[in-house]
Amino acid sequence: MSDGSSEAGSIASYSAHSTKIDDIAVHVAKLLNTERSLTTQRHINAAEALHGLQTALSTQSITQKSQLGLVFSCTSLMRRRVRLEEAVAEALAVPEEEQALASPVEALRDDVEDVTSTLTLCFLTICIADVSARGGVAADVDEASEQLAAALDRSVWQVVSTYNKKRPREPDASIEENERNRLIAEALGDLPFAEHDSRSWAAATTQPGVLASACVRVAGGMLFGCNRGAFSRFTELAELFASSTSQQLAIQLLKADRAFCSLAMQRIAAAPLDERESSLRAIARGGESESGQTVLRDLLLSFLAPRSVVGVRRTLLLPREIADNITKQTPWFASIAHQAAMQGCEHLYDTATADLRRTCALLSGVALLTTSGTDDPIRKARAFGGRVQLPFLETTPPDKHTKRIALVPTTCSWTVYSLSENGAPAVECTHAGLNGLMMCVLAVRDSL
Repeated sequence: MSDGSSEAGSIASYSAHSTKIDDIAVHVAKLLNTERSLTTQRHINAAEALHGLQTALSTQSITQKSQLGLVFSCTSLMRRRVRLEEAVAEALAVPEEEQALASPVEALRDDVEDVTSTLTLCFLTICIADVSARGGVAADVDEASEQLAAALDRSVWQVVSTYNKKRPREPDASIEENERNRLIAEALGDLPFAEHDSRSWAAATTQPGVLASACVRVAGGMLFGCNRGAFSRFTELAELFASSTSQQLAIQLLKADRAFCSLAMQRIAAAPLDERESSLRAIARGGESESGQTVLRDLLLSFLAPRSVVGVRRTLLLPREIADNITKQTPWFASIAHQAAMQGCEHLYDTATADLRRTCALLSGVALLTTSGTDDPIRKARAFGGRVQLPFLETTPPDKHTKRIALVPTTCSWTVYSLSENGAPAVECTHAGLNGLMMCVLAVRDSL
């Protein structure tokens, strides 16, 4: 099964020889793909260069290498925006008496807006390059739109859980619709984590690289006859493209075809079962509070509800507007999550038979042990201190040498890694399913 890596950029062919247009693309990449400060003048220079590049694309083609430079510029801008949004949150969390010492919130918000606008322009240039490479004819927009909508209509759990090849028995038609949907949702929540070879073809189409490609094709079709009002839609697609591409790059670096444990991890795996279970139960117990129950509820909702509704966030809890939308649009998911949360993390971890419930109970314990820094950490602070990567979280990372846990959807596995001095990931453990999460949590328990 393809992991979608070939879909991250354009799937069309490009000229093999560099031209002057590629010099402009390189200039854009140097302006944007940087850790340096992006001043207003730098944004203006990038916008002018992107305009020149878009104009040149009407008569010239661009090499794939140059387009990749634009793609990396988009991911760099997205990382910058995440950092700026974190800075806004930190500034807002400063007590009023210390506000004078904090970074001006409005200035930071202006920076977020500038970065978002430049990101959209860069994404549009990629889309124009894609259409140009196709001879000026956009890809099948209807097909791409259907693929994008179908992928976003699926939940994270549908992607990483076992696909039942047998058609599930439909609830009795006489049952009221909400109850009917609740029974279907319960069946979904009871599915176990998937093995890599037991996943559906539909799940394969939701991989980040495929989503990024669909964004390019949808936006490419919108270029013909669009008006000023379309810019907000282009921005939505640009954000999804940049986020999906970043996830695809992370997957390529972290994915493994088989389970792996370092020597240190092998010692943990060799420890007595009761000792490991005691440690994990103690971590789940860390979520035994009203706050832990609330986190447990929102984690379950984030795994079960459609991605189009859940979106991405920086905090443990869903934004109130999104939580309200889930309750209104899919009350059956809200009911399942509420009932599980009322049992508490430790009880759910000890007694639940479903992988998803035990997963969220354990993650809730980790969350309460790692999220801090404000007067209301579960609503305001960076989720997990940036140390746990999930498809619905977008946070700034911790220090380079801090161990992190990442869910890798393409292999339904969990990975523990840190970054080396040159920024490359040093993987300590990769293992699939709930057992994989348990192993990873044990690997980082001493630093919780």
